Amino acid sequence: MFTALGSLEALHAWCSEHPDVSLTVLTTAAVFTGVPAALSVVAAVTTPGTVVDCRSRGDALDEALVALVTPGATVLCLDGSPLHARSVWRQSALEDRLRQTHVVAVGSVASVFGTTMVDPRGGAPTTGLGWFDDVVFTVPSSTEQAERTASLVGPALTLVQLESDAEVTLDGHWTVRGTIEATRAGQPVTL
Repeated sequence: MFTALGSLEALHAWCSEHPDVSLTVLTTAAVFTGVPAALSVVAAVTTPGTVVDCRSRGDALDEALVALVTPGATVLCLDGSPLHARSVWRQSALEDRLRQTHVVAVGSVASVFGTTMVDPRGGAPTTGLGWFDDVVFTVPSSTEQAERTASLVGPALTLVQLESDAEVTLDGHWTVRGTIEATRAGQPVTL
């Protein structure tokens, strides 16, 4: 199962609805923005369970670290650098293990899990992890960058902009709570 959340506000709402879920927190995307700061923000929203401090490709291949992510766990992927997260997780033992869990991705890191993801540096599409094919996640950006992303994604994919209250879950089919802007070929669509 996969859940994309628009912000920590949406994470707070999600945790309120799932009070018995123990979150395994994956730090990878927060490595450049500051793991301690990111963890303290999460701690203000919910009590994290196991913290998996995976900062590098070597960490994602380390059997002892991967074992901290148990099959069936709910794994919270912190926001930060989606490109770093993708390069660390892609085709690794950790990605294989993540596929056996319920991933909850906050903010721009949600983009990583699609076949196509958005490079936040300029809004261009690039290759993601390939967990789903026809949806590309993004977060609010400047009007110019949003228009660039929409034009580069093209008409074959649904571009989903996650607003701060958004919760989008894939569990056989897409379910949406909160606010998203979904478009295909520049036209509004529903997931």
